[in-house]
Amino acid sequence: MQPRARGGDNSAGNVVTACGGCNTRKGHRHLAHFLADEPDARAHFFRLARHVWPRHLRAVEEEIREREAGRPSKRPP
Repeated sequence: MQPRARGGDNSAGNVVTACGGCNTRKGHRHLAHFLADEPDARAHFFRLARHVWPRHLRAVEEEIREREAGRPSKRPP
């Protein structure tokens, strides 16, 4: 998933809804970067993201694990 401000599109696979507060705090960061930095938002996201495609959830989880392990992500910053 790529933020629209960074060239992402409006397709269903790229759009993730969030409350206004989380969306504002996320800003132009990638979803995984935001969730890695915000443990409460991460817990709520994975608990409530029932309509996000499973492959996207797996990709976000993998990117968070890589970020926390200090390995560079396969996605651009």
